[in-house]
Amino acid sequence: MFLSVRNGKIEEAKFTTDGCIFTLAASTCATEMAKGKTSGECLRINQSSILNDLAGMPEDHRHCALLAAMTFQKALRNFVVSYKDPWKKSYTRG
Repeated sequence: MFLSVRNGKIEEAKFTTDGCIFTLAASTCATEMAKGKTSGECLRINQSSILNDLAGMPEDHRHCALLAAMTFQKALRNFVVSYKDPWKKSYTRG
Protein backbone atom coordinates (compact mmCIF):
# COMPACT_ATOMS: atom_id res chain seq x y z
CA MET A 1 0.00 0.00 0.00
CA PHE A 2 1.12 3.49 -0.80
CA LEU A 3 -0.09 6.60 1.00
CA SER A 4 0.02 10.22 -0.08
CA VAL A 5 -0.55 12.68 2.74
CA ARG A 6 -1.22 16.38 2.43
CA ASN A 7 -2.03 18.80 5.24
CA GLY A 8 -2.14 15.94 7.73
CA LYS A 9 -4.77 13.91 5.84
CA ILE A 10 -4.60 10.92 3.55
CA GLU A 11 -5.02 12.41 0.11
CA GLU A 12 -4.54 9.20 -1.86
CA ALA A 13 -4.11 5.54 -0.95
CA LYS A 14 -3.24 2.85 -3.48
CA PHE A 15 -2.14 -0.76 -3.40
CA THR A 16 -1.01 -3.65 -5.48
CA THR A 17 -1.97 -7.25 -4.85
CA ASP A 18 -1.89 -10.63 -6.49
CA GLY A 19 -4.54 -11.92 -4.11
CA CYS A 20 -8.05 -13.14 -4.77
CA ILE A 21 -11.08 -10.98 -5.52
CA PHE A 22 -11.89 -10.81 -1.81
CA THR A 23 -8.42 -9.45 -1.05
CA LEU A 24 -8.93 -6.90 -3.81
CA ALA A 25 -12.29 -5.88 -2.32
CA ALA A 26 -10.93 -5.61 1.24
CA SER A 27 -7.88 -3.61 0.14
CA THR A 28 -10.01 -1.26 -1.94
CA CYS A 29 -12.29 -0.79 1.05
CA ALA A 30 -9.37 0.05 3.36
CA THR A 31 -7.91 2.61 0.96
CA GLU A 32 -11.28 4.24 0.34
CA MET A 33 -11.98 4.42 4.07
CA ALA A 34 -8.65 6.21 4.59
CA LYS A 35 -9.10 9.01 2.09
CA GLY A 36 -9.60 12.39 3.74
CA LYS A 37 -8.81 11.09 7.22
CA THR A 38 -5.93 11.90 9.56
CA SER A 39 -3.50 9.20 10.62
CA GLY A 40 -5.22 9.12 14.02
CA GLU A 41 -8.61 8.55 12.42
CA CYS A 42 -7.11 5.82 10.26
CA LEU A 43 -6.22 3.81 13.34
CA ARG A 44 -9.87 2.73 13.34
CA ILE A 45 -9.45 0.92 10.03
CA ASN A 46 -9.27 -2.72 11.06
CA GLN A 47 -10.68 -6.09 10.11
CA SER A 48 -14.04 -5.35 11.76
CA SER A 49 -14.51 -1.98 10.10
CA ILE A 50 -13.64 -3.44 6.69
CA LEU A 51 -15.99 -6.39 7.18
CA ASN A 52 -18.78 -4.04 8.31
CA ASP A 53 -18.28 -1.86 5.27
CA LEU A 54 -18.22 -4.81 2.87
CA ALA A 55 -21.18 -6.54 4.57
CA GLY A 56 -21.41 -10.10 3.42
CA MET A 57 -17.90 -11.37 2.87
CA PRO A 58 -17.96 -15.18 2.94
CA GLU A 59 -16.74 -16.69 6.20
CA ASP A 60 -13.87 -18.51 4.50
CA HIS A 61 -12.53 -15.21 3.11
CA ARG A 62 -12.82 -13.01 6.20
CA HIS A 63 -9.06 -13.31 6.66
CA CYS A 64 -8.69 -11.12 3.54
CA ALA A 65 -10.04 -8.19 5.56
CA LEU A 66 -7.47 -8.90 8.25
CA LEU A 67 -4.65 -8.97 5.70
CA ALA A 68 -5.83 -5.68 4.15
CA ALA A 69 -6.11 -4.02 7.58
CA MET A 70 -2.68 -5.23 8.66
CA THR A 71 -1.09 -4.07 5.41
CA PHE A 72 -2.78 -0.68 5.65
CA GLN A 73 -1.69 -0.21 9.26
CA LYS A 74 1.90 -1.07 8.33
CA ALA A 75 1.85 1.55 5.55
CA LEU A 76 0.41 4.05 8.03
CA ARG A 77 3.15 3.27 10.58
CA ASN A 78 5.78 3.66 7.86
CA PHE A 79 4.39 7.09 7.03
CA VAL A 80 4.33 8.21 10.66
CA VAL A 81 7.93 7.06 11.21
CA SER A 82 9.15 8.76 8.04
CA TYR A 83 7.24 11.93 8.99
CA LYS A 84 8.86 12.05 12.44
CA ASP A 85 12.29 11.22 11.01
CA PRO A 86 12.39 12.72 7.49
CA TRP A 87 15.94 11.47 6.99
CA LYS A 88 14.51 7.94 6.77
CA LYS A 89 13.50 7.07 3.23
CA SER A 90 10.03 5.64 2.93
CA TYR A 91 7.83 4.94 -0.07
CA THR A 92 4.80 6.17 1.88
CA ARG A 93 6.02 9.73 2.29
CA GLY A 94 3.82 12.05 0.27
